Amino acid sequence: MIPKTLSLISLAVLAAFSVHAGEFAKYLLLNTADFVSLAPDGEHVAMIEKSPEGGSIITIADTQNYDSDVTHASDGKGGKAEVTDLRWLDSEHLVVVATLDEGNGLYVFKLGDRSPVRLEREGNRKLLSVVPGTNRFSVMQTSDDSNDWSKVYEYSEVGGEFSARLLYEAPSKEIEVHSDSKGQVRLVKKPEESGAGNPAWYRIDADGSEVKLINLSPWTRVYGFHGSSSKVLAGGYLGGNGTSIATYDIESDKVAQVLTTHASFSLDKLGEIVFDSSSHKVAGFTLVGVELRSFWLDPRYKAAQGRIDQALAGSVNRIISYCESTNSALVERIYPMLPRQICLMNIESGENHILVHGGGRVLPNEVGATKLVTVPNRHGHSLPVVLTMPVGYEGGEVPLVIWIRQGVWNGLDRVEWSPEANFFAANGFAVARVNYRGSEGFLGDLSADLSKASGIRATFEDLDDVRRALVEAELVRADKVAVGGEGAGAWAAAYLAKSYPDRYQAALCINGLYDLEAAIDEKSGYNAKAGVELNFASSWSGMPKNEVLTFQMASGFKEFPRYTFVCYGKWSPREHQDQALVFVKSARKAGSNVKVWQDDWWGVNYDGFQRIEAFERAATVLKSAFK
Repeated sequence: MIPKTLSLISLAVLAAFSVHAGEFAKYLLLNTADFVSLAPDGEHVAMIEKSPEGGSIITIADTQNYDSDVTHASDGKGGKAEVTDLRWLDSEHLVVVATLDEGNGLYVFKLGDRSPVRLEREGNRKLLSVVPGTNRFSVMQTSDDSNDWSKVYEYSEVGGEFSARLLYEAPSKEIEVHSDSKGQVRLVKKPEESGAGNPAWYRIDADGSEVKLINLSPWTRVYGFHGSSSKVLAGGYLGGNGTSIATYDIESDKVAQVLTTHASFSLDKLGEIVFDSSSHKVAGFTLVGVELRSFWLDPRYKAAQGRIDQALAGSVNRIISYCESTNSALVERIYPMLPRQICLMNIESGENHILVHGGGRVLPNEVGATKLVTVPNRHGHSLPVVLTMPVGYEGGEVPLVIWIRQGVWNGLDRVEWSPEANFFAANGFAVARVNYRGSEGFLGDLSADLSKASGIRATFEDLDDVRRALVEAELVRADKVAVGGEGAGAWAAAYLAKSYPDRYQAALCINGLYDLEAAIDEKSGYNAKAGVELNFASSWSGMPKNEVLTFQMASGFKEFPRYTFVCYGKWSPREHQDQALVFVKSARKAGSNVKVWQDDWWGVNYDGFQRIEAFERAATVLKSAFK
């Protein structure tokens, strides 16, 4: 049974799409729920839901009757409210960071009460931790342009009123803070010098003194404290243990116990930890690699995972949270060819109720077959490629879109539902999402040094090797291949098309960065006004400016594919708009038929109907290119 309010929201969204978008709009709806979590007593579930029209709402569902209630968001109907963080304080109260009718700030909601209490106004807030079994929680306030201090406050409730006290502060725009199970700040990562210098980890003792940790690298990922005030869970290169997840003793400044290692993936980037909130100990972890796998250290979770997988066949099932008192779990169901679902399952009976349908309402016969294939690159290394075939594919050679993810090197393309891939598949194209050398988290043969031009070029060699292999396998027509991407992925698509203009018939560049000289900050790191980061253009990468500029796309190229699609927001900074227009002019001069679209958004901040229209226009360009 779908909660009542969620059903109404879904119907409203579908009705709106029938007016604003075409027949393929449903493929581009993103997964809409964030911060889904069970109340400590297991009787309610809370989540943040995003509307394709913009804004977000807080939804709370009763886990006994599965009735849901929109507690508060703007006018209560979605509006333009923005909810960015949510935690259960106890089984009756939620702590929320949001911009609502009352303004931007930190709020506390009581179940059933549509009038939230605003605790703080303005500023940049991040929820750090809730102390189980108490009415206390902590919040970090990072600095703004006028204040170079970061501060941690603890809030507590007495007689219905919340008051704050300062726990910690540091003269830095950004710090990382971890509190123990009692809510005491025990570990901080901050610059070694006031407001500057390289970062380092510091242990905070009971008397307030700070001890710099020598062996805990500032690049190590710290997940949080693990059952005591002296041991944290950490991931990365820890001593001589290679890439691992381990407990680290901050008193002795040494690894206490290695929990797992991995030879192919960097676990600090791909390992996600599951904490048991009742004991404040780690229950297990999930390797979020090309394929998702869960590992459980707590036997209760291991048993629950087995029962869940037995009851919910056909999907990869990820436990989001577990309530021992009600023997129930929130489970994310991940499918390769359908949007994800989030359901609440009774572990003992196997009964489950769908709480969230991610993405659009597409049916199994409306999606293309998606599978993981391996393709050898020119050096003989196997590249994992997520390949989606056109809807209704029955064999033969088909047109191909190589789609490059946003961020280029951040993350991996996974064997799971992709709105972009299935949109193009519904339009008749195969889609290859390539995990190339340099992808975040890869070790060994697929690693690449992105501070060197050769490491950057490895990405594009691999992308073109996948095109070649699919053509040679007679799956793809050599004269019907396109490349596309968003953000930094749009720059990568443009550069691949520039590198091999005779091999690609179209380039789809959505909200891209094209002038790399504008992205270079030789003194203090990345500071591009264009709003899209290319990390090899940052000063900390160490790549010389002249090498960075060999990857320039603003101008000066002589050939380009026959068709190009470029879009950007008209409220973007003038510099970003100028970059796009210079790129358009250069592409046209190089012989490409360029279609340009500009609409109301800022920088790369576009979603909902605007994003859908951008993709539909891109598909029109593809169909012209592949006639």
